[in-house]
Amino acid sequence: MSTTAEKTQLISQKGKKVEITLVSYAVTKAAYSKIIPQFVAKWKREKGQDVEIRESYDGYASQARAVIDGLRADVVALALALDTKKIEKAGLINPGWEKYAPNNSIVSRSVVAFETRPGNPKKIKTWSDLIKPGVTIITANPKTSSGAR
Repeated sequence: MSTTAEKTQLISQKGKKVEITLVSYAVTKAAYSKIIPQFVAKWKREKGQDVEIRESYDGYASQARAVIDGLRADVVALALALDTKKIEKAGLINPGWEKYAPNNSIVSRSVVAFETRPGNPKKIKTWSDLIKPGVTIITANPKTSSGAR
């Protein structure tokens, strides 16, 4: 992995190829498959440089552990602040890293989806529908799901 100074120097040199390694959790792969080509095209237009994005996807905790164990990454996008804090505690990112970008470095909002039985027989559409008599809720296990945490 290049140092920040090396990356900055490379990025400032028009025409040079930029290589970025993205480490993220598996669920984000579909989104990045749409974002990355747009980013690469925009960077080429604006900076005159080719960008190669190397991607690594796995479970969020597995990715945090991989980075701590030596997987070199320029960008790490994880599901839980807890995993990012582990990377920080390992000395791989500086405390206060989240202040470098808008919204404390949160790039998206969480999306909530209601999954119902076929045909949505209880007509569940909003949060208030969840407290109707006869409606039961099944949630993800917080020990195995980042979304449940």
